[in-house]
Amino acid sequence: MQTEELKTQMGTWIYGCDVCQNVCPKNKNKWEEKEDFAGLSNVTQYLSLESIWRMDKNTFLEIIQPRFWYIGQDGLWIWKCNALRAMANSGDKNYHKYIKEAVKERDHNIRNMALWACQKLGI
Repeated sequence: MQTEELKTQMGTWIYGCDVCQNVCPKNKNKWEEKEDFAGLSNVTQYLSLESIWRMDKNTFLEIIQPRFWYIGQDGLWIWKCNALRAMANSGDKNYHKYIKEAVKERDHNIRNMALWACQKLGI
């Protein structure tokens, strides 16, 4: 799990700052910012913080994970934790309802992130 300092530094990024993507040898000559990111329009509707929080396993496995292959098939909880962290760091009160829901999650990682978010936001 992320440290308190890292959670804050990550701000509202959902999955890192992408520096690692830019320097990864596997990504060399795959895509440059001069062109549109291929297929991005097919997944953007699923990438809002609310959509990630509400995402079911089938949507993750069929739509998101194949596109973001570097995240394992068991990684939905990571996306949900990251969405909760981003919600908390945004300070937007419209996200409080999602964070409060997450406190009741069975997955301890998600629940712990939600508890951190509640503490950070005083809710």
